[in-house]
Amino acid sequence: MRLLLALLVFAFPLHATLTSSAITGRVIAGDAPAAGVTVTVSSSALQHPRTTVTGPRGTYFLNALPPGTYDVTFSQAGMTTLTRRAIVELGRVARADARLEPSEDEESVTSTATQTSVADTTAITSHFDDATLDRLPGRDYAVIIAPDSFFPTVTEIDGTRPFIAGVALPEDQIEQVTVVRAAAPVEWESYGGRLLAMRTRSGAEQFFLSLRDTVSNGAWNDDAPGPLATDDGLQNLLEAHGGGRIVPQRLWFFAALWDGDDATRYTRGQRGGQVKLNAQPGAAHHLDAIYLTGENGSGQVLRADTWTASLRYTGAFGPRYTTETMVTRHSSALSFQPQPGFPPTPVSRERADTLSSRASYVLGDHLLTAGLSAVSSRSFDGHSFYASDRWSAARWVVNAGLRYDDAPFSDGDFQPRIAATYDLRGDGTRAISASWGEYAFGYSSAAPIHIATLGYAMAIGNSGSARIDYLRRGASFASGESSLQLDTRYRLFDRFEAGATYTYARNGDSSQHANAWIGAQLPVGAHEFGVTLLQRYYDAGTVAPT
Repeated sequence: MRLLLALLVFAFPLHATLTSSAITGRVIAGDAPAAGVTVTVSSSALQHPRTTVTGPRGTYFLNALPPGTYDVTFSQAGMTTLTRRAIVELGRVARADARLEPSEDEESVTSTATQTSVADTTAITSHFDDATLDRLPGRDYAVIIAPDSFFPTVTEIDGTRPFIAGVALPEDQIEQVTVVRAAAPVEWESYGGRLLAMRTRSGAEQFFLSLRDTVSNGAWNDDAPGPLATDDGLQNLLEAHGGGRIVPQRLWFFAALWDGDDATRYTRGQRGGQVKLNAQPGAAHHLDAIYLTGENGSGQVLRADTWTASLRYTGAFGPRYTTETMVTRHSSALSFQPQPGFPPTPVSRERADTLSSRASYVLGDHLLTAGLSAVSSRSFDGHSFYASDRWSAARWVVNAGLRYDDAPFSDGDFQPRIAATYDLRGDGTRAISASWGEYAFGYSSAAPIHIATLGYAMAIGNSGSARIDYLRRGASFASGESSLQLDTRYRLFDRFEAGATYTYARNGDSSQHANAWIGAQLPVGAHEFGVTLLQRYYDAGTVAPT
């Protein structure tokens, strides 16, 4: 069965997804909303600042932002200029609010405190930055980072989707990972399961080089069935990464190479490389060119050789209108592993060209988005269209849209989706959420999957969060799967971190997946010493738990 699923994923390439991030917030002066306030965001991840103004309710929204740490500055004549810090995460909406006071000399005040919001991202997500990923042992992303039931996981790397799981990226190459577990908006193509979005590192003004050797042994872990199975014996995975500027403030590069084995991954025999160029020809224009190649064995049975080349353009035309376009070419070959005395046995070859584009416009408290995606391959041609509106009113945030897919597993279906959050305190620290949506099913042309969710989320300090969600998923709710999902994590001074994920799913038989980790990063003289303990639990119902 696992081989059949792998062949089906390989045979039908998927559209690209333009995953981006945003900042929103509300500005008040005294006790009244402050309209016409200039909001400027700047970051090392953004070579030129972006600017907008608040609307009649004192709200603002800036999208199509690369993840990173941002300084958000609020200014208006006759008022104090205030700068707040915000951390923008991949595929999420960050929040920075402000209260401005009258000031004759318009003095400036800077606050480095960050604001954690659980009320502005309507999708149900789990996020991991590079610091957390670097500390977690055994990173099979589809299983360990965000356990779920056996619905498919679609992997996206820098907005593209390589065939099969043909590229298992090393840790030093990954900057951020966001797992969309449910309530995906129509802009994000989803197949009833999880969307695993990864963003790789980019070049910077300063040159850097890192070398890493990961040593693993399946004997160091408890035995585990299915996708958590490991190989005994000492194994090494060598990595090299580097980057820097080509033209100061205009053009940067990043390059990576890796080769070896990792006993904790389901894909073995890894080797590959990546080259990335980032260009900023003007304040309103940004280009990313990426070439990614990988070769991996799967369960010592299949081997996938893939490469992906993409060019992405992001443009911000004024404070309210943004557009993003990506063109991608995929190529992949799948074969059985060679046996002694026999050459590799080809199974399938595929190549696909993809075009994805979308435009967004901020109209008051509404973010209007429309886009399209088209793919042409040796196996099939397909296209998608979508339109959505994200609006905020009082303490509500609602994201509603309609998607049309004409591709395998979709059969020309319209997919309506709606998700809403209600801010219980008005400051983003407590929220309830609900969603309903229709999604194409990943591995057959059967009826679409319907997913309904109900959840509660809370912020823990300035760097932690916890949420619990109930999901009902299936072609019909009467015969669908129910699951309960928990996600929590907390970080203190970037020295201590703890987290846990848990999923209980029931569809006839029950299954449980859980991870819990705790770690510390301690200074030892001029060096740092880190240790992290990860405990995982896996019960597939018909298989004894581990």
